[in-house]
Amino acid sequence: MDATKQARKLQKANDWETTLEHSKAVGRDSLTSLLKTNIEQGATGALTEEERKRRCEILSEPHAPIHSKRTKKEGKLRVAIVGAGIAGCGAAWALTKAGHEVVIYERAAVLGGNARVLKWDILEGQPTTGVSVHGWPAVYWNYTKLLNELNVTIVPHALTYYTNTKNRGVLMNSPNDPSPLRESLKSDFEKWEKICQKVIATDPRPTLYNFSALNKYAYINLKELTEWEGISHDFWKYVVTPVYSFGILSENIDSLPSAIVRGVERTFALGFVNDIPTYKYSSAQVFPGMTAASDVRLSSPVTKVKRDKQGVHVTSLQNNPQGKQVEVEEKFDKIIFACPANVITGIVTDSSFLERKLLSNFKYEADVFEGGYVHTDDSIIPPEHREKALTTSHYFEEHDDGTWEYTIILSDLPIIIDRKKEGFNDPPMFATYNSRKKIDPAKIVQTIDNVGRVPAFTFVNHAISKGISFIQGHKHTYHCGSATTPGDCHDFSFVSGLVAAYAIDHTSYPYSDDPQCKGDFDNMRGWMGI
Repeated sequence: MDATKQARKLQKANDWETTLEHSKAVGRDSLTSLLKTNIEQGATGALTEEERKRRCEILSEPHAPIHSKRTKKEGKLRVAIVGAGIAGCGAAWALTKAGHEVVIYERAAVLGGNARVLKWDILEGQPTTGVSVHGWPAVYWNYTKLLNELNVTIVPHALTYYTNTKNRGVLMNSPNDPSPLRESLKSDFEKWEKICQKVIATDPRPTLYNFSALNKYAYINLKELTEWEGISHDFWKYVVTPVYSFGILSENIDSLPSAIVRGVERTFALGFVNDIPTYKYSSAQVFPGMTAASDVRLSSPVTKVKRDKQGVHVTSLQNNPQGKQVEVEEKFDKIIFACPANVITGIVTDSSFLERKLLSNFKYEADVFEGGYVHTDDSIIPPEHREKALTTSHYFEEHDDGTWEYTIILSDLPIIIDRKKEGFNDPPMFATYNSRKKIDPAKIVQTIDNVGRVPAFTFVNHAISKGISFIQGHKHTYHCGSATTPGDCHDFSFVSGLVAAYAIDHTSYPYSDDPQCKGDFDNMRGWMGI
């Protein structure tokens, strides 16, 4: 094995080893078993005890003071939260644990935001699976701690892909893939490994919260970097494009900063298979668990928010005893917006110039990932590719014009694999975006609507996200969610909710005694200006 690959495996082993130690410390037996298994399957270069200790010291070092508009704890407060995704539910969870009264308003009929789950009524036993979130990096410290607290079982899951190009054959992310395309790109894969190692080397700590204005890879374009390193256009087109487009739910990847490889490669590596944590069943119990102590108003869109010196007045549509929706106004001490940024300016009647300027200009993706289908039509994969592709977790197929069809193979999820072992005869199950094939309407189980949900990964959005820190706390108002974070991922959004709760009550953060969780939390506080 050459030095670059050895170093990459060392970094991967370090992530898992550190997670293993962290898991033991909080008693996550299932996660401990998962990570230990991953290490024993070939990752090398485990950390010494001294190195582990030093990493904990680094993460627990005090951060520079941050100017904040946060308020002191004022006894029991009544807090409104708009949006019931992972950020809003995270804020609600922290605040109710701290003794506050929380009302959550959600336009949709279910909790969870982008973390959708589906109950398969057409299958025997009606299992519930995830539709979007199927795994996460081992360094999601805060989210993993939450799952442990909610008794959610975690198991290993291999993210694999089968790419079907138009004229160059097929490609898989297994190093044992014998395809001619993989062989022709061999030197590109080696150069890609060197790029990843360079980016990771800027800060090798086991965290995704390495935000720094001094990180040069935050400013170097990833596509240009691959060109500088001599990587071929074919590698970008057939390897990077489908995987990274799916990873950020956007085909606009040509302007991505190089720093993004820290997160994507820890989840969906291009050159080899990652075993990552995922749900044994689904995230169905996560959101009810976080909101058990909150007053949740589903199918209740907020129509107006008015703020004054005494607090916040929230008007929403709610069902009356006769089942008709009527406008209801309620009074709160504070409000947290955990919904799309461009929704806020339409409902706040007294927003300032800066609030309007920042929130109305935050952009969301408007491309092929806006909509898709959950279905059981296996004709989505051509017959000659079907058998092998169904052994992977993702199928990508190139269109004539060079764009891609993206299919998640839901029947590869642990819960469905276990059902097969138990004798259930489930059909192949898929979630497909940007298909130009005719999917059998009788086999469509659900339509996916992502309109206005996925933030655009642009420098402008990053600047606005940082700028939102200047309006935190203005007129009893706080913000969390993907518009306030440096990237769109589950842990970022969850921690942003914890930060918004902390802004209202400094005692609300639940993991202060855990240096890795606290380190990520403090870094997000710095980003959000709280």
